[in-house]
Amino acid sequence: MFNVKRKWNVVKTALTVLLGLLLVTNASGFDQPTISFDPSEATVGSNASVIEYTDAHRVTVGMELSLPCFEYLLELNDGESLSLIESQAAGLSAIGQVERSLLHDAPTSENNEYGLLPALPSTEFRLGFSTVHVTGRINLNDQHFAQLLVFPITVDADGVLWFNQSVAIKIDGAEVDPSTLVLRESVLKDAGTQRSSVAANAASGALEYVIVTSGELADALAPLATYKNETGYVTEIKLIGDILPLYSGCDDAEKLREYLKEFHASGGQYVLLAGDETVLPIRHVYHYDADTTPDLTYLQLCDLYFADLTGDWDTDNDGIWGERYHDQPDLTPELRVGRLPINRPEEATNYVNKLIAYETNPGGDDPGYLESAFFFSSDQMRDYSSAGQHNLIAQAYPDHFAIDTASGVEMSSGGDLQPTNLPINELQQVVSEGYGIVNIIAHGASNGFCTKTSGYNNWPKEFFGTGVDEDGLGFVHLEPNSKISFYYSLACSNGGFDRDQPPFYETGHNLAQALIAQDNAGAVGFVAYSRWGWISSSHKLQKAFFDSLFANPESPAIDAMYASKEAYYYYRDLVYGQNYFGDPTLKVYTRVPDSLHLDVMMSSSDLDVSVNCNGEPARNCEVILSHDGQILAEAVTDASGHAVIDYTLDSLEIYRISTTRTNATVSQVLMVQSTVTSVDPDEVSLPLGFVLHQNYPNPFNPSTVISFDLPEPSNVLLTVFNVLGQTVATPVNGSITAGPHTVEWDGRNTNGSAVAGGVYFYRLITDGFSDVKKMILLK
Repeated sequence: MFNVKRKWNVVKTALTVLLGLLLVTNASGFDQPTISFDPSEATVGSNASVIEYTDAHRVTVGMELSLPCFEYLLELNDGESLSLIESQAAGLSAIGQVERSLLHDAPTSENNEYGLLPALPSTEFRLGFSTVHVTGRINLNDQHFAQLLVFPITVDADGVLWFNQSVAIKIDGAEVDPSTLVLRESVLKDAGTQRSSVAANAASGALEYVIVTSGELADALAPLATYKNETGYVTEIKLIGDILPLYSGCDDAEKLREYLKEFHASGGQYVLLAGDETVLPIRHVYHYDADTTPDLTYLQLCDLYFADLTGDWDTDNDGIWGERYHDQPDLTPELRVGRLPINRPEEATNYVNKLIAYETNPGGDDPGYLESAFFFSSDQMRDYSSAGQHNLIAQAYPDHFAIDTASGVEMSSGGDLQPTNLPINELQQVVSEGYGIVNIIAHGASNGFCTKTSGYNNWPKEFFGTGVDEDGLGFVHLEPNSKISFYYSLACSNGGFDRDQPPFYETGHNLAQALIAQDNAGAVGFVAYSRWGWISSSHKLQKAFFDSLFANPESPAIDAMYASKEAYYYYRDLVYGQNYFGDPTLKVYTRVPDSLHLDVMMSSSDLDVSVNCNGEPARNCEVILSHDGQILAEAVTDASGHAVIDYTLDSLEIYRISTTRTNATVSQVLMVQSTVTSVDPDEVSLPLGFVLHQNYPNPFNPSTVISFDLPEPSNVLLTVFNVLGQTVATPVNGSITAGPHTVEWDGRNTNGSAVAGGVYFYRLITDGFSDVKKMILLK
């Protein structure tokens, strides 16, 4: 357990240097020592353009207005809550003035739907308006802390800047000894996060990944569970209808969370909530305190509720979840939770197919697009701090990335009354060419965002939407060319997939729904806000996301989202409202991935696996042997690219060997004894009738196995044909003995050339029997 008192001797020196802890003073009504600040360490530039304090970092508190502050943790004893914390500043002196227009940030909403937001919080909730801001609580290694921002310089409602010479803090009426305050960064660095600790200690063989969905969607998601098992994640599908009757709670969302607590306690790490609000429970939360339930417009759709398993999200039992002081949520997640905002089987199939294609063969043998990024940027965000937020975020990208900050950026400026950047039809063509990552920095709505407006977010506007209109424009009309992207948006409501329900009743697809469900195009992953973003602060989370993503390519992309929320935890509304859409195990390529090649030698008792990359041995590759979607054995290649799997194969079964490595595509091979495997009819019971089975795997790349049963010796013709009815391959044509049989099709035509990706059919014809089934080849 981390002990604050034990750490104080180390931290005290840092506090003395960082804070200029010069003297002890008494604030009115407070008897104990206070933290004091030195006026000589403060800097206020002309027109308050620069407001700084030595060694403090700056927090954005308004429209391009930032104030210096220090971050602390204060340990909470039993019975102590955030509402018991109070503070009082002393020795205030006016040191400058800012324009009142800078005091309020503005939402990134296309239609000003959230225009009342800046006026909602009272002064106590406004960052920078009081010396001590209680941002929330955090639980670390069974200890509970209040998170405090302490501002040496504050601003009032008239724009006057005040220097605070000292501040006193009380909790439950007792003065806080400054020695019990510790720098937040030092505590987190020492203790780590609970989420990373759980991930490192997950039990071997335990269920790691659960896909929660409905019975209607389960079959369409089964190939995803199979594939995840094949690539090393112990995965199962759980039906929401089976979960809810077994767990207690005030509503279905709480019952689901209780199940996830049990899943986590058994070693679980990853959760995919596969369904929108019509399929699975959701939780709306509020980032302030309220005595009556706020309008749904101001309640965030929050999947963090399902990821944080230690906080109490409705302590006061008023049905308003996530309140800052009335409740006790913990913003540190224990689980990685992604969501598919879908409700139809074909949407599930589309996502599963493109996820597998992204990880096994991105771009259909043309993966070069992955080292490129596209930026949409308009209005105030395009002009922010002169360089524009697109350029600030682009600094996170490595030098080898080709970054397009021209085609989708409003020209000549965000405030131009007649901007000249590309129209929607041309932007659609450019985006269809393929980019590994797409950034959206714009005013938005549930179904899209503005690419250009007259002035700042005024009409006339051009809106890039989901594309259900009749003119063939929008994201659903992107070319289905296997060039799948990862998307990030700070626009309002782009992740608000619940807005087709009361009280919104919006028509058409939400952008998150459209991108995730799109066939062979759109998004493999998407980070977006369910309600609002902010012009002057949301880009900070976006920059932090990509800083983390590129610094940690071995980690799932969802970890970068959690890291950005941890860095900017004091923007509580953004932390609540931002959700991750897609597979929570997904690792975004940070460069063109390596292509791994597998060779397997079988002996009587083991498999000798060799993995190479571009002709060179590939070390540190994970090798997984699986059967019927279940993990049988795992190994890691050595410096020579070899690994030995100690397992005896059954000659009558079909196995799969997969290999994975960071920034490499997944390589898989099927283990079958021969082109057509027959069973001795004397050793097994003969089939009762002719049967053509569904190929496995399906979808597949590059090969698949087709199985069929013959109750008697037969002349067999097995053909593969395309959607035009043209025969492309004939895997079997001849006399076959009775019994079960398997044949592998390697995705090549009769000339030995690889066929294009798409839908194919295979037909079995025997004397008196014929059947046809469909299969999908991913490219």
